[in-house]
Amino acid sequence: MRQTGLVVLVLAMLAIPAAADTVDPKAAFAAADAGCAAGKPEDCAKVGHAYLNGNGVKADGPKGIALLTKACGDGSLYGCNVLAIAHNNGQGTKKDPKRHNEISEKLCSATTGESFQRGSACGRLAKAYNNGTGVKKDVKKANELYQKACDLDTPFGCSVLGVSYLNGEGGLARDVERGKTLLEKACKGGNEFACKQLANANKPKPAGGGGGGTCPGTGEIRCGGVCVNTLSPSSRNCGGCGNVCPGGFYCNSGSCTAR
Repeated sequence: MRQTGLVVLVLAMLAIPAAADTVDPKAAFAAADAGCAAGKPEDCAKVGHAYLNGNGVKADGPKGIALLTKACGDGSLYGCNVLAIAHNNGQGTKKDPKRHNEISEKLCSATTGESFQRGSACGRLAKAYNNGTGVKKDVKKANELYQKACDLDTPFGCSVLGVSYLNGEGGLARDVERGKTLLEKACKGGNEFACKQLANANKPKPAGGGGGGTCPGTGEIRCGGVCVNTLSPSSRNCGGCGNVCPGGFYCNSGSCTAR
């Protein structure tokens, strides 16, 4: 099935980030390799990342993991992030969500360094707590981490919270204005999903079957005289009245998507 909306956003957060475009990947690798040999953690992280992806050098997962582990230990937040994601995805090493969470927790708890790197870790850790992946499910903790990610100017965290407040989901009381504010921040930060959700929230809500006027919530329509949400993952009216997603699928922004 086609993946849209939030699931695409989440998958993007969990993907190994691509190395920056360069005119000559081999030259870029050589420069980073020289910096790593000189003891520069950020360059060691770049070299490790290159080995993971085979960018400018023949792919070597174990070597990449070893370099990233060293870079992370030496203080490279970028190295820690790539290392955590590699453990989560099983790239260059055995898939290990718990190890991903441990590294992400350390990175999220850091009080100095690039806010983007810290915020990205907080956002991924929030998702782990929300889904119970490698850690006991804790929705309250997840929301706190999403907020921290948002405070660190990570659009992903703002967008997830924004949708939750708009629809009163994820253990949060419905607060449309707060939801819109968060989505606006995420949209300004370049999050396309948030921009679409914000635009949808500002549109007049269409009435569904059963009459009774429009519904107040984002993605809500009236089915049998009752307002129902057509966008939430657990919706039994996915995208329309009575549309229940089959086994192995969930409602993803109004479309049934494979888990």
